[in-house]
Amino acid sequence: MLDIEWVEIPAGEFWMGVDEGLLANVHRHTLPTFWITKTPITNAQYALFVQDAGHTPPEHWKKGRIPVGKEKHPVVFVSWHDAIAFSAWVTKQIGSPVSLPSEAEWEKAARGTDKRNYPWGNEFDRDKCHVSKSLVILDDTAP
Repeated sequence: MLDIEWVEIPAGEFWMGVDEGLLANVHRHTLPTFWITKTPITNAQYALFVQDAGHTPPEHWKKGRIPVGKEKHPVVFVSWHDAIAFSAWVTKQIGSPVSLPSEAEWEKAARGTDKRNYPWGNEFDRDKCHVSKSLVILDDTAP
């Protein structure tokens, strides 16, 4: 129903923080095994929650409907409270606890255990992300 793809992040140590500049604070941190979604939650997935739970849709959804052609785009303009409510709803749907990732969980999932700068390694690769450095004009989300 939700079609959420989960990725297991194994237990263990990883390097957290940055190791240069004024904010240098790199250190080893240990986490238990956890699961995280492979991609951000889409408008279509969030719409199931809105419909089933009677939750208020994001403001920019005209008449409570996903903008045309944006079904597979990440849901945007949701508050922390909306995200918590969505997590509680998913928990009920799948029968396992779901929560927003902590800072440490997010960093380990995104950077791995070896201090890499990006999920794929240390070199920027414009083909692996959707950011302004990718030489694409960004004025919207991408599916």
